[in-house]
Amino acid sequence: MAPKFPPHLDRYCIDQNYGDYSEEDQSVWRDVVAKLEHVLAGRTAFDYRDAISFLQLDTGHIPYLQGVGDALSKLGWGTAVVDGFLPPRVFMDFHAHRILPISKQIRSRSQIGYTPIPDVIHEAIGHLPPLMSEEYRRFLERLGTIGAKLPYSEVDLTVYEKQKHLAERQADQQTPSHVLDHLKSDLEVAIVEQQKELTPATLFARFHWWTVEYGLFGDEQAIYGAGLLSSATEAARVSATPKVVLSDEALAYSYDISTIQPQLFYVENWAHLHNELAQLESRINRSTSPRKPVLVS
Repeated sequence: MAPKFPPHLDRYCIDQNYGDYSEEDQSVWRDVVAKLEHVLAGRTAFDYRDAISFLQLDTGHIPYLQGVGDALSKLGWGTAVVDGFLPPRVFMDFHAHRILPISKQIRSRSQIGYTPIPDVIHEAIGHLPPLMSEEYRRFLERLGTIGAKLPYSEVDLTVYEKQKHLAERQADQQTPSHVLDHLKSDLEVAIVEQQKELTPATLFARFHWWTVEYGLFGDEQAIYGAGLLSSATEAARVSATPKVVLSDEALAYSYDISTIQPQLFYVENWAHLHNELAQLESRINRSTSPRKPVLVS
């Protein structure tokens, strides 16, 4: 049964207007999905092919998101079409109401292996398939409930805006390199300032990044993070990327949404993930600074 859509989130939703997609957009979708099917085969924390089939994600064309939403409603979730980045609390509020926001736009061919901005490939191929797991659905709903209530400091919001601006300019092929260099430097300054006092929102954002976006699962360190599921380039590098078991010490690691991640974290099982979420609630209440763990290859 589909969740009830909260009216206060209506203003963030747009129409998909399927006819806006060009044949090049459709070609990019086909090429990305084909590469991902090859790279992800046998490496995901759920049956990838079954998930694609159940969710009506046709490998031949960009999905009609209404159909995807109808399929997802059988799991008690829904979808909403949005335009790119959402403010952190809004993004979490969607999850708290068991709704997955899906960005309408699609990456350019020049960023076919990795894009710094949310697009329909990242959302549909990355965020949707893990919802086949009931344990993961419970985790994501609880995470959203926590995140939607967090206060954000001025520094937190500054970092978010600078990350968003940099990613959007990186996605624009016309942006001069010297402009990107300036934006990267500007973001680094903001992150240094943020590091001086790790607010609950900062800790939460890091936890979300290292689990929902870049999480690994079990002894085989199978992929469940959306950033990896939607990037053939990053997924192919998982085995060679330093990694460590997830704990609250992972919160010591900041992240950069505009580049490939230098390390990853894995959970032993879904119970471990739920326990770490409980620990996160406790830590953000205490707002104590974590220490960095030792990474292994």
